[in-house]
Amino acid sequence: MNCQVFEKRLMDLIEDNISYDLKNAMLEHIAKCEHCRKIYEKEMEVENTFKSSLSTEGIYFSSSRGDIMKNIDKNRYGKNPLKKLNYHIKRYSGLYAAAAVLIIATSFIVPYLLGGSAKKDLASTQMKMSTASNATGTAKEDTAKQKDEQSLMISEDSAAPKNSESKKSNIVIPEDKNAPSFKKTVLQKTVEPTFNTPMEVSPSKNFEATVEGKGNAAQEEGIAKLFIKDLTTGGRWTFEIVQDVQKGQQNTPKYVKWVDDNNFLTIVGFGYGTVTRGGALYLMNANTGKLVNADVERKIDLSQGNKVEITKVTAIRNNELDVEVNVYEDANLTKSHRENRTIPFPYADLKQYVEAAQ
Repeated sequence: MNCQVFEKRLMDLIEDNISYDLKNAMLEHIAKCEHCRKIYEKEMEVENTFKSSLSTEGIYFSSSRGDIMKNIDKNRYGKNPLKKLNYHIKRYSGLYAAAAVLIIATSFIVPYLLGGSAKKDLASTQMKMSTASNATGTAKEDTAKQKDEQSLMISEDSAAPKNSESKKSNIVIPEDKNAPSFKKTVLQKTVEPTFNTPMEVSPSKNFEATVEGKGNAAQEEGIAKLFIKDLTTGGRWTFEIVQDVQKGQQNTPKYVKWVDDNNFLTIVGFGYGTVTRGGALYLMNANTGKLVNADVERKIDLSQGNKVEITKVTAIRNNELDVEVNVYEDANLTKSHRENRTIPFPYADLKQYVEAAQ
C-alpha cells in the first residue's frame, strides 16, 4: 500500500465501503505513515461533524457526505462545456422540437405561395430531370451493384484475420495454468450495464461487449464483469471470473475487443492490492466463455516475473497483433513506461481451440 492508493480510496475507508483485505492494508498503512494518518484524522473529523449536524433522534445517516456529493448534477455544474451543452439540450428539448416542426412546416407551405410562373418553371425542370434520370438509369444501377459487391468483399475480408496459407498450422498451444475460469450468467432482456466502459460493437454489428464495474476507463480498483448483448435477439449475459479463494486470487477483466462475431480479446489482471494497468491477453468465446492465452510465447505476462503487461490491442493482422505494453522498471511495480510491440497471433489455431466442444 502506498500513499497514492491510500488517498484515492480514503473516502471508501471512511464510509466502510471496501473489502476486508483492503481495509486492513489501509489501517496498517496509516499506522506507519504519519502524513496519511493526519489526512485520515482530518477527514474523520469532517465526517463526524457532518453526521452530527444532520442527526435526528431515532434516525441515523450513513455516508451522508458521500451520498450528497454523488447526487450533485455534474452535467449542470461541471466545467466541461460538452456536458453543459448536453444538459442544456435535454432541459430545453421542447423548444428545440417546436422550432424543428416550424421549419419543416414552412418548407411545405412556401412552394404553394409561389406564383403561377414559378410553378411552371418548376414543372419544366422536373420533366427534364426525369428524362435525364431515365436515360442514365441502367448505368447507375450497374455502378451501384458493383459498389455493393465491392463493399461486401471488403467486409468479409476485414471481419477476422485469416491465415496467409491455406494449410492448417501445426503450432502447439502451451498449457496455461494461470488462465482464469469464467462463469456465465444469463440476464433479463431489460438489464443494462452500469459503471462500465463504452460498448464495443462486433464487426457485423450483431453483438456488443463491455467491462462492467470498473468505470469508463476500467481503471478503478475492484472486480469487474464482461457484459455481452445480442443485438438481434435482445439477449444478454455476463461472464465473471471464478476466484480461487485458497490462492488469494483477485483477478478481473479490464479490456474487450472483438475479433469476429463469436470471439473477442480480453485482458485479465489484478483487481486489488498492487493495482496494475493491464494484464495477460486472452482470446475468449462470446457464447461459452472458453478462452486461451493469445500471447502464445508467454513473453508478456506479469505472472512469469518479467514485469511486462499488455494494456490494449492497437491492430489485428494476419497471424500478428500490435499491442501496447506497460513495462515496470522496479520490483515494487511503481515506476513504468509504455512500449508498442508485435506478437504472434495464430488465429486459426486459437479460434479452433476456443470454439471446440468443452
